[in-house]
Amino acid sequence: MEKGLDSALVTEIIAAIDDQARWRRVLAAILGLTGAKAAIITLRENKTCQIVDDVQLQQEHHSPFVEGFELERVAYYVYNLRMKDVWADAQVDHRPIVPTQMSTLVSSEEFAKTELGQWCFDQGINDTIVVQIGQVPGYWTALNVFFNNNDAGGADNIMALLNDHLSVIKNAWKTGREIVRTRQTGKGLLEFLSDQSIAACLLDRTGKVTGSNKEFGQLKDQGIVRVGSPSNRLSLSDSVERNGMEAEISAQIGTHADEAGGQPFGVSVRPIAADPLYEGMQEPELLLLLEPARPGQGALRRRLGPKLGTLTAQERRLFDAILAGGSVPEAGEKIGVGRSRAFEIWRAVKEKLGVQNAGQLRVYGEDTSPVEQSN
Repeated sequence: MEKGLDSALVTEIIAAIDDQARWRRVLAAILGLTGAKAAIITLRENKTCQIVDDVQLQQEHHSPFVEGFELERVAYYVYNLRMKDVWADAQVDHRPIVPTQMSTLVSSEEFAKTELGQWCFDQGINDTIVVQIGQVPGYWTALNVFFNNNDAGGADNIMALLNDHLSVIKNAWKTGREIVRTRQTGKGLLEFLSDQSIAACLLDRTGKVTGSNKEFGQLKDQGIVRVGSPSNRLSLSDSVERNGMEAEISAQIGTHADEAGGQPFGVSVRPIAADPLYEGMQEPELLLLLEPARPGQGALRRRLGPKLGTLTAQERRLFDAILAGGSVPEAGEKIGVGRSRAFEIWRAVKEKLGVQNAGQLRVYGEDTSPVEQSN
């Protein structure tokens, strides 16, 4: 622990990264260590430095957090004094990048004449120290600690504690906001895909399911996908063709080779950002989508079966390009390789799948009659 840092306060700050509600406990710890009367975290507009009057923004950016004030007094402050904060007016020209005592910018006499001043005096408060702990486009987040400047050592104690812990507080606030946005992004993607009737889930790189939508749950009920217990790892039935998946991802997720096919489903996977808290230590999560395979792909899957899983990522891309109607040179150009390399890849594809030419693949793709898998 660095010199000047309070271990109990730092513990609360770190806990608040992953649990936003615990910022109130951070404020309570600050009050306990300094003897201040109250503290509040608010989202403020860049131009006016007044409190944002937008419920959605306040919810997204977790504003306000309050400690030390009665709820009724806070409501009055937020809704009646929001545009009457003379301290905010002073902050337009003197943005509190570092802890700033507002009585050094607005005289006590001037402050006493304002409605905000009377609101503070009624609660034994006549000053505040404020500092910016976060910023997003158009807005910034303020931490205010309120106190009575007549109390001996009050301002000095608050200023010293905020200066000592400012870096920890700012980093925790930023990381917490990024984690919230990351989680909201994953949740939002799942909800959007659900609106499109597309089954989807979030996975870590080991195949562990970290989130899913209702369509995914329906496929789980049908046995098309399985989630192990207690590992929570995903397995796909043999009716699922892993189109668009990197080989290492497919291998980590695994398959049930002995399950019956049913209607085939195609899979696509894309990465989404990992929680910033674990940057450099954790791979991005994967968004996995399950959709019914395109018409004509069922027979091809039944004929070629698990052999498709033996193709490398490059071979699979060439395979798909040829299946779509391209010649071998055209398919090679589509995947970014030259003519001779395209034919080398094609020879490997034919050998692995046991087919002789591109025309045979297209017949397989068009034939929807139930045919046994080739050996």
